[in-house]
Amino acid sequence: MTPGQEISALESHALGMLEKPAWPLVHLAFYLYLAGDYDGFRKMAPDLPVPMEVGETLYEEPDLVLLSHMEALQSLETLKGDRPCQVSTIHHPDGSQVKGTEAVVAWTKHQVLERELEVINSLLCSAQGCDLCCTGPDPGDEKEYFEIPLEGAEAKMFTQVPLVSSEETQVLSREDKDSLEIEGRPFYSKETAVYHWRDGFSLILPKEARCPNLDKNGRCTVYSNRPWVCRRPQIFCYVLDKGRQGLIMRDSLLAVLDCPYVNKYREEIESYARLCGTELIFRRNKV
Repeated sequence: MTPGQEISALESHALGMLEKPAWPLVHLAFYLYLAGDYDGFRKMAPDLPVPMEVGETLYEEPDLVLLSHMEALQSLETLKGDRPCQVSTIHHPDGSQVKGTEAVVAWTKHQVLERELEVINSLLCSAQGCDLCCTGPDPGDEKEYFEIPLEGAEAKMFTQVPLVSSEETQVLSREDKDSLEIEGRPFYSKETAVYHWRDGFSLILPKEARCPNLDKNGRCTVYSNRPWVCRRPQIFCYVLDKGRQGLIMRDSLLAVLDCPYVNKYREEIESYARLCGTELIFRRNKV
C-alpha cells in the first residue's frame, strides 16, 4: 500500500488477515497436536500460549484462530490414531501420487487458505465497489473476451443467455477452447453465452459485455447464491488445482492484476503468500 492512502474499515480488516494468515499457526499447532496427548484440536486450543509467536507473526488470540478452522482441521486429526480419512486423491504435477501425511496437510492447507481468502476477497471487493470481474474487456484491451468458469449446476443461473453445447465444444477443455470457431468465426466474437466444455462450463463475455445477472446499477442480483468463482475474486487459492485426472498439488496463489485491490495491496498479498510458504503468481485476465 502506498503511504498516505486512506483505507476503509473493510480494507483494514482484510489487511489484518493478510498480515496474520491462519496457516502458519495451524501448521505449528498440527505438530504440537501430534506430539501431545490431546484428543483433538478443540481440546488443545485453550492451552495455546497467549499471545503466541509463530515465526515473525504474533497471534493475540491463537485459540480463536484455530477454532475458526475446525472443519478443515478434522482431516489432520485423522493422522493421530486409526481414524478414517476421506481426503481425495492428489497428484504432483509430474503425475506421481501425493500420499500419507503430505496429502492430508496439502488438503487441509487448501481448505484453510481458501476459506480465509474468501473472506479477504469479499472485504476488499466490497470496499472497491467495481464490477471489473463481471464485465467483458474494454474495446482497447488486448484480450477478446472474459471467462467466468462455472461449476456444474451454476450454468443454470444464466438462462438469460444461450447455452452452447455441442460435439465441438464438449471435446475441448477450457484450456483448448480458443481453437473453436462457429460459422467460420472465433467463438468469442459472438454474443454472450454459456459454453459446455469437456471439463465444465464457462460464461463467455465478449468485449463490452456485462454479466446478465448485473442490474442497471451494476449490482449482482444473485449475490447470495453467486457462483463459486465469484466468491473468490481476485486472489485465488491453488494449493490444490483441478486437473483432468483429479486434484494436482500446485501450492500456489493466483492474484489478478486487473483488479484495483490486487494492485493497491500487492506487497501485502506477497507477504501473505510468503508467510504461508506458497508460491504467488500475478497475471492479467483482460489486458
